[in-house]
Order: sequence, then structure tokens, then C-alpha cells
Amino acid sequence: MAILDTSFLIAFLNSRDSRHEEALKLFNEIKEKKLVITDYILDEFLTYIRKVVPWLAVDLGGKVMEIFDILKINEDDIKNGWDIFKKYDKLSFTDSVTVSVMKRLKIKRIITFDSQLEIASKSEIKG
Repeated sequence: MAILDTSFLIAFLNSRDSRHEEALKLFNEIKEKKLVITDYILDEFLTYIRKVVPWLAVDLGGKVMEIFDILKINEDDIKNGWDIFKKYDKLSFTDSVTVSVMKRLKIKRIITFDSQLEIASKSEIKG
């Protein structure tokens, strides 16, 4: 199982993104795995898309919800995410909660172009 970050989703779905080709290649390498996002990542992605290209938000949101499984954040994820948020000053709260979910579900791989999230996830998810 691998969890997908907003930075990957944006690059994957936007042919004009500078990392689009990299995202397509990466997707081909991982497409046989179970690929998931959290409801927080979905929220972050849709908010970004609505702001940048509002006319595509509904279409792209529908595609994301159709293609990937969505994990629901629980209260413990929020509490543990808060501890992670306090520990890493360059991590967003969404990213902190994502790492918390990874720890809870023992997900060892995150697909992201965010170096700070990559560092935090590797540090927090041992093994």
C-alpha cells in the first residue's frame, strides 16, 4: 500500500506541471499497489484545484475519488498529527496527520514531491 500526497496528485493530473512526466513514470511503477489518499489530502487537493483552475475542480475531484481509495481521519490521527506538527516546523497540519495515518496503518511508502514530508515520514515510520 502507498499513500499519495497532494503534490503528486497535482503533478499526475496536470500535464503542464513541471513534474508531470516524473509523476506518470512513478505511477506506472506503483499502479499495482493499493493506492490511497486521506480525506484531508482530498480536501487539500480540491481546495488547491478550485483556487488555481476552478473550472476543472469538479472533474478532477471526481477522477481522484473514482481512482483512489479514501482513508478517513480519526480522532487519534488528529491528536498524533498534532504531536508531529509540533515536532516538524516545516510540515503542514495535513502532512502531519498524513504521517500519523501512515504510522497507524503501517504504510511505509508515501508518493510525494514534498521533501519535508518525505523526511518526516521516513523519520517517523521506521522499518
